[in-house]
Amino acid sequence: MRGSGRTGGEWSVPVAKEDQEITRSFVIEPFALSYAEGQRIRLLLDKFVRLKDRWEPDHQFIESARRSQLRAESQLDSLQSTIAETRRVLEASRKLLEKIAEREHHTQP
Repeated sequence: MRGSGRTGGEWSVPVAKEDQEITRSFVIEPFALSYAEGQRIRLLLDKFVRLKDRWEPDHQFIESARRSQLRAESQLDSLQSTIAETRRVLEASRKLLEKIAEREHHTQP
């Protein structure tokens, strides 16, 4: 049985009837509760546990995202350091070119 057209807990399933495939709709919750009750009885559980949709974060995904963020922060720090060093080199080069230009100016007749 495959569900399709799920909206608000209502499912539509194809059903074969007299060489035709027709679609029947049903609400899933009563079936899920009935199944859970059957499992409770089969497993001799003391109390009925209501089924809930619980989203659990994917810890592996969170850890991967954390590592990626740390790597990006490290690369940003490295880039900022490279930019600062490039500025220092450019400033030193500019000063050196000014000194060379002064010497050439003084040595010309």
